[in-house]
Amino acid sequence: MPPKSSPIATADALLQSAREHTLPPLVFLYGEETFRLQQAVQAVIDAYLPESARDFNLDTFDAKEADSVAIIDCARTYPAFADHRILLIRDAQLFQAAQLEHFLAYMREPAAESLLLFVADKIDARRKFFQTIRKNGGALVEFKKPYVKEIPAFVKTRMREAGKSLTEEALLLFCQRVGTHLQEVDAELQKLITFAGSQTLIDVEDVVAVTADGEVNSIFELCDAVGARNAAKALRALGRLLDDGTAPLMILVMITRHFRILWKLRDAVAHDSPRNELARRSGLRAAFKLDDMLVQAKRFSYRELYRAFELFLEADLAMKSSGGEPEVLLEQLLLTLCQTREMAS
Repeated sequence: MPPKSSPIATADALLQSAREHTLPPLVFLYGEETFRLQQAVQAVIDAYLPESARDFNLDTFDAKEADSVAIIDCARTYPAFADHRILLIRDAQLFQAAQLEHFLAYMREPAAESLLLFVADKIDARRKFFQTIRKNGGALVEFKKPYVKEIPAFVKTRMREAGKSLTEEALLLFCQRVGTHLQEVDAELQKLITFAGSQTLIDVEDVVAVTADGEVNSIFELCDAVGARNAAKALRALGRLLDDGTAPLMILVMITRHFRILWKLRDAVAHDSPRNELARRSGLRAAFKLDDMLVQAKRFSYRELYRAFELFLEADLAMKSSGGEPEVLLEQLLLTLCQTREMAS
């Protein structure tokens, strides 16, 4: 049996070993998150086999049809015109205990040039096969479904790879819309990247254009109702959003963004900015809404706008410190923002 080394149990360790060509002769990958798992499989193949060598040295098997003895015989076949041979075995959870025993015997005296790469949905970690992998410095890596809090980092990384970035509000809205299935998240990202074209900074309007639905429309309806100081309409829109499961913090972020645009618009008008510059200077990407947003901006004095941002900060701190019910905090915030007054000059 080859000398023992530290077992590989994480995706990062797996990829590092693949780049250094130091993977053990048997690698077993499994888990619910098929997107990252398949990325890892491809990374291992790319690290060990150039494209030109794959026709003769990349063998793929399906566990429900393949025979373990035949796979081992193939593993002992010397690679053709290459340094390595990879045997990719899919649906490995279907192997019976007796078949796994054959691979245990192989592990005691593996072919130095061959890499057995197993892929499975799940495993029974109590089986001797998997315990032996761990004890003998093998690679047994689980790809778990990501938590909601991990999605933003994934999105930012993929966008950075594409030479693009998202505003904070756009990132929050996008993550709220796409869920946690990375295959679906990546598909939506590709749509967003294609839609953006040569544009490098992606904002809320771009996300809305690609992922718009009733929830997104309700967010903009809520923001416009607050801008119109219509408390009843704002509370109805808030109720729909909360009933649909929209995160209270995202609602707060979107209202804050809306008021930031109103402030910048009011400031731009006060400095006699030409009309064709107003949308750009305020960060309003939806230029068709300029007239409506100008009307909303005039409904709030500078003092009221300043106070609004104090309220946003207070609500944000209260939500993050569990100092109150988020739904109640949002209702109170909307009622305060919508208090009637004379039109600001």
